[in-house]
Amino acid sequence: MDPVKNKIAEILGADALKYAQNKKKGGDNGKKGTRYEDFYLAYRAAEVAVSYLGKPVPWPSIHGQVLGFVDDVVVRSGEKTEYSQLKNVKTIGWQTGDHPLETDFRYQFQVATALGEPTPLTDLVVSREELKTALGVAIPDSIIDHTAVKYFPYGDGSINRLILENPELQKVLAQLSKKLNPTLDELEGVLGVLVLTGFHYPDGGSVDEIIRATSKIHPNYLCSLNVADVKQFILPGFENALAGITGLAYAFQKGFFSWTAFGMSETFGTDCSTQQFADFQNQVVHRQPMTIDDFEGLLP
Repeated sequence: MDPVKNKIAEILGADALKYAQNKKKGGDNGKKGTRYEDFYLAYRAAEVAVSYLGKPVPWPSIHGQVLGFVDDVVVRSGEKTEYSQLKNVKTIGWQTGDHPLETDFRYQFQVATALGEPTPLTDLVVSREELKTALGVAIPDSIIDHTAVKYFPYGDGSINRLILENPELQKVLAQLSKKLNPTLDELEGVLGVLVLTGFHYPDGGSVDEIIRATSKIHPNYLCSLNVADVKQFILPGFENALAGITGLAYAFQKGFFSWTAFGMSETFGTDCSTQQFADFQNQVVHRQPMTIDDFEGLLP
């Protein structure tokens, strides 16, 4: 028996273990096609990534549908363990139903504490702002020390609408995009590739591993994690050659080379560490383009 099953049975009994196993089985089956959970999992992965970009420390891991009582999304780090239960419903209460949320949240905290997990926290995530408000002021005393209620919209299952109606999500995705000022369509692409990559990690994984996989599976949507100091990849003579092109402004940011000319902005297709970008630099240094048309004619 694995440690979680062992601990649930030990401190809560066989009936609680059976309930948790049935809950996970139902969650695994229900998760197929459950867009709300997929969207939130991708959002949390993006949120973690933005918080840890450039930090030389181990990144948290993220998991969906774990064995437990608050089990939809779990983020584990060395400082805390965050359990989230998602409810895309019109109404719900803390003490309603055969298995009340209050009991689930209390059980989850007990099990996580018994397992020695750092600072266990439990979140209830709902898709309606009015429900978030109502549940937030009614958190039972038995779980209030470790519980919060959060709002995350559903957008009727549409990525486009979800992003359009959620400024906080826009802000997080914009920081993860390879573009400096991404459009809403480009943000939709960022969230979409995160959702798709998540399907490759049914048991979860380290967020930096997932982000790197996203860049390999669906390249050129996200900022680069591979370039700590982009200047190390700039070839001698490249910037001197760029300086001779009338009307061209450029930058190396988020691990990518981007440029602006006559009101139009573009970003090179791959990050600065790739062979494709090195080949392009060699072409620019060798050909010494003098106009924007000549410069863009060298693009792969």
